[in-house]
Amino acid sequence: MNRTRFTLALVAPLLSSFVLTACIEDIKNEYFSTAPDEPRTFHLVNGFVSACAIDDKFLLLCRSESNVGYGYAFLWLSTQGDSVGFQMHIDSSGNRNPSTMAKLRSERIVVAGGLYFGESPEDNFLACHDMNGTKLWELNLGEGSGVEKIRECENGDILVIGTTVFPNDNFVHAQLRRVSPEGNLLWSYSRPDRSWAMDAVDLESSEIILAGWYYWNSGYVRLSQEGEQIGSTIFMPVSEDGGFDGICGDTSGNVFTTGWYRESSSSQNNVIFVAEIVLNNDSLGWVQTYADSGYNQATEITINESIGLTTAGNLNTGGYGSWDFLAARTSRSGSTAWVSSWGTEEQDVTTSMAVDESGNVLVAGYSYKDSGYGSIACMFDNSGQFVWGKDFNYTETEDNR
Repeated sequence: MNRTRFTLALVAPLLSSFVLTACIEDIKNEYFSTAPDEPRTFHLVNGFVSACAIDDKFLLLCRSESNVGYGYAFLWLSTQGDSVGFQMHIDSSGNRNPSTMAKLRSERIVVAGGLYFGESPEDNFLACHDMNGTKLWELNLGEGSGVEKIRECENGDILVIGTTVFPNDNFVHAQLRRVSPEGNLLWSYSRPDRSWAMDAVDLESSEIILAGWYYWNSGYVRLSQEGEQIGSTIFMPVSEDGGFDGICGDTSGNVFTTGWYRESSSSQNNVIFVAEIVLNNDSLGWVQTYADSGYNQATEITINESIGLTTAGNLNTGGYGSWDFLAARTSRSGSTAWVSSWGTEEQDVTTSMAVDESGNVLVAGYSYKDSGYGSIACMFDNSGQFVWGKDFNYTETEDNR
């Protein structure tokens, strides 16, 4: 399996084919002190890595680069796809390669990713910002190979889901860290031996379900609120090898997941599925499938009590590496409301999605191009109708010292 989301966000050339006229609201943080006589040029590069819906806007996160270093940037979009705000964050204490973010109920935005002091990633970081983009605190999470998602617990604590490679065995280990709203690491859990943690859900403060890929099978582990594993790993192969890519729960304690599987060990078709997890006997309830031809992959799933389940992923459109964005709406009983897709003429990879209170779905990611990577996003309305799709590349020169 090509771990696209872990690796493709590390390096990317500059795109120059499309320039977005964006509104600079604030550029607050410390900049590298090198090249003081040269203007600093900022770019959106590597595509969007995460998105969330906030009131009547969408917030997108991307890796941002200048001629004096790189970090991350926030881009605010209206539901019409227009830029309404931009904040750049480059910190002199090290380069930051973002991979995910989340909006907390406390009106805070948290960002996580890799922290670089040299040529290769050494640690993971978690940074907290207010709604104006000002950094409030940052926590060095220590050694880690990648952060997939951030989720908020019922009590306001923060779950950081990812993986790490331990040098003593060279295997990928699923990893979950719990952090307080003030930025204190509370505990860290690791499941050894060939496992990827992709998502987690806090079940009304009773236990935490950590879902992912275990020996190339869909599976999850139950954890106490203190990070202790409850029982053994639960394997749930829907068919042949595959994995859970997202998990969510409703206020009644029902749990749902999305992921992919192969129809057989020799099949070249990856099927995207959405399913109900029945926790009282650790089994699958209903299973709904989408995109059953070619190399397809789910990205994440979210639930809204009145809207239902929304899933995003990569839809194969003609051979390995030919992808479009995919979004699907499923009821909590497993019936399909709609399935929609959108793509450019390039190879498009979904990294994230966001659903607002009206049911609009923003899907974001990047596209391969001859000259590098493009930052792309599109929106479907509550009925699955395509509204807009855009290729964003922002360049701004900042001369004010």
